[in-house]
Amino acid sequence: MRNTDSEAAQSIRHQSLSLFGEGGYTGTSLRQIALAAGCDVALIPYYFGSKPELFIEVVGTASQSTRAMVRDGFKRVIADGDDPTTAMESLVGFLDAWTQGEGQLGMRALLMTAAASSAVPEKVQEFASSELQSLVDEIVQFEGFWEETRFGLTIFVALVIGTEILTHFVGFEPLTRVGREELARAQVSELRDSLERLWAESEPAPEPPSRNTSRSRDPLQPPGA
Repeated sequence: MRNTDSEAAQSIRHQSLSLFGEGGYTGTSLRQIALAAGCDVALIPYYFGSKPELFIEVVGTASQSTRAMVRDGFKRVIADGDDPTTAMESLVGFLDAWTQGEGQLGMRALLMTAAASSAVPEKVQEFASSELQSLVDEIVQFEGFWEETRFGLTIFVALVIGTEILTHFVGFEPLTRVGREELARAQVSELRDSLERLWAESEPAPEPPSRNTSRSRDPLQPPGA
């Protein structure tokens, strides 16, 4: 594999992720990628090797970038947890990366490829399944959030994956008519509503009047923390 910093290589990388995100591994050919990138098809193996190597490189990079963004964002949310409102807005903002842009394309490519089973080379299928699991785990198993927050994040992940399946695999018309940005906003809004509801249900009983209750409880931490 050669130096991939050239303009042609970067164009191949960008168009590959876009096309793999739309058609998965089996629904994307090297000729389609070359046509979209405006280059000779021979440049793809020159820069990236075989088609499996190209998929693992570009989709893996997008997935790992999303995981790192979410992980770092969660750490900052924990560090800034003294302000519950800001913490929640930050949490929702960081998860936007999972439902839009390269994050969404990478997740969709992994979903389609993992589901394709025998039609995909074994090492690509194993990579897609493993990377998808790691992507989900990064969100729902992050240490530092209390149980209600983790449950809300699990609902969010199920909502995002279910929406992708209904729109991209099943072609469910009511969802296909809605633009991606509007769907992403709805998903994030549902996350916010779920977290607020879960946190409200988990509020401790009112404290006696003699105690100082002027400071808000951090909703990202266990009650009484």
